[in-house]
Amino acid sequence: MLINQDYHTISGNECILSCINNSLHHIYGKDLTEEIFLYGNGFAHEYHPASYNISTGLIHSGFAYLDKMNISYVRERLGKSRKAKRSLECFIKEEALVSICAWSQLLTYNPVFVKSVGAPHYINILGLDSTEYYISDGYITFGTRKVYQCSFSKSNLLKAWKKMGYEYFLIKKPEGAKETKLVMEEEMKLDLLKKMLMEYLTGNSCRGYKAVTCFLKELQHQIEQNQYFSALIQETFYSIKIMGFLKSREMLFYILQNHIYFPVDVRELYYAVIKKWNELWLRAVKYSVQNKREKILEIIICMQKLHMEEQKVLMKCLKVDK
Repeated sequence: MLINQDYHTISGNECILSCINNSLHHIYGKDLTEEIFLYGNGFAHEYHPASYNISTGLIHSGFAYLDKMNISYVRERLGKSRKAKRSLECFIKEEALVSICAWSQLLTYNPVFVKSVGAPHYINILGLDSTEYYISDGYITFGTRKVYQCSFSKSNLLKAWKKMGYEYFLIKKPEGAKETKLVMEEEMKLDLLKKMLMEYLTGNSCRGYKAVTCFLKELQHQIEQNQYFSALIQETFYSIKIMGFLKSREMLFYILQNHIYFPVDVRELYYAVIKKWNELWLRAVKYSVQNKREKILEIIICMQKLHMEEQKVLMKCLKVDK
């Protein structure tokens, strides 16, 4: 039984955001990627001293957007496999827009997932038959393919879902909602973007720009002192990928690129910043495999300089007028 036959998967920059955007797109026919990121404050940064780590608002922006738009949703875990399977079948029969959290390593349609250490990954469920579910994944990270909308083994999906405690969420269309309320005018997007960047640049010691400063300073200290520095770098890289450090920057560039307010030189400068962030993290991981502490420390110093370069580019964005 296939539901939502006119469903069209849109590519996104993060799996939860992609699931929410694709569900809303199916309801309203609007791509709300930018609205979700801006209203949900997706570029917020917070440093966590206890774990020496940093998170961004990207992975929370989807639910923050739903809350602000008063769009009802349910998010919970189903404790037992029989209950989970029955519930998922009921959601599909009711044509509910349901997303599940699965263990990525068991999602064999994506070779990158299979070869990785595994992580939580959210996908939308569109239908089922006796042996397969029909799924939508708007966050594919390999090759030229950007989305996956096709059938997938029922047994494999249930295993991947079970490993994440049968977590799911579903979005309900609010009665009497006006579609136009969800889409922002260009000037409002610019205002929200400036507000978001101002909050980042003026945050306290655990938030915004200073959060990244503290994070890099502590990472440098940990690499200098920790005998397991190689493992630490690899764990940190895994964490910043999951928590959206790099993807939040890609999302910001996506918005800069799509709006005429931002001059070409500003876009190019920020694209260069993103490229450097990715290159430096990949080099740090490479040196961790080679067990080269001094090289990693050199990379962190480069990151600290890049952090200041990024600040200058973001300040240029604040000066852009309507």
